[in-house]
Amino acid sequence: MKPYYLLLVLAVFFLPLSAGCGDNSAGGTAEGETQRPEEPIVLTCYIGENMVLPMYAIKEKYEKLHPDIRIEYFDAGTATLDKTIRETQSGDIFLPGSNSYTDRMKEEGLATWDAPVCKHILAVIVLKDSDIKTWEDLLKPSVRIGRGNENICSVGRVAKKVVERSGLPELKVNVEVLSVVNFQSSSFKSLAAGRIDALMDWRNMSKCPEDIKDKMKIIDIPEEINIVKTIPVAVLKFSGHPREAEAFAIYVAGPEGKRSFRQHGFITID
Repeated sequence: MKPYYLLLVLAVFFLPLSAGCGDNSAGGTAEGETQRPEEPIVLTCYIGENMVLPMYAIKEKYEKLHPDIRIEYFDAGTATLDKTIRETQSGDIFLPGSNSYTDRMKEEGLATWDAPVCKHILAVIVLKDSDIKTWEDLLKPSVRIGRGNENICSVGRVAKKVVERSGLPELKVNVEVLSVVNFQSSSFKSLAAGRIDALMDWRNMSKCPEDIKDKMKIIDIPEEINIVKTIPVAVLKFSGHPREAEAFAIYVAGPEGKRSFRQHGFITID
């Protein structure tokens, strides 16, 4: 056999063997090495502070079902979150206290998908042993009614509109703006401590501290002047993982997500 034929035969014979040896950078791992696990996909979610408890319950369940997904939450007043999203041009999911935010984002092309989750109903919260028993009692002189700052949280915007719609000068005089950090929890503490006599807040009271929750009573606002908002979940245009973000948003707006909201006092939307 001529030398060059011999070399060709040897090359063909050893080619399959050499394909499984040497550098493994194109696939597999070398003997003695451990394969590096893939990093989980991180979804950044901006959520209104009143929805923290149900959303953390949802996060725990979802991450168990999807170990390759990690959910990161940033919670604050809705107006603050809206401003943050617009300034940073980042994030995957937005869960505001009112659908007016996501409606505007859809019009501007900043949100690509959204769905309703539950209702946000404004009410007046008082202490059970208070002299305030009815809506009419709130109109008495010197009654101090606290509400959120409309420039910080959606509940403040809704409360301001309800006061204006009422046309009651007594109510306008009695209501004062509480410009505080973490309005939801700190305002309940102000009520319990007697710094205010009543609080205009969401009816579910999900952020009321457990040690004072039993001391609270709800007074419904007359339907003709009240404003009921919808809490939506939306996928942001800036998402680096739009498919995974939409899957999570669908879960939040689905039966399991809504069950978590109902367990924390919310009325869900079918």
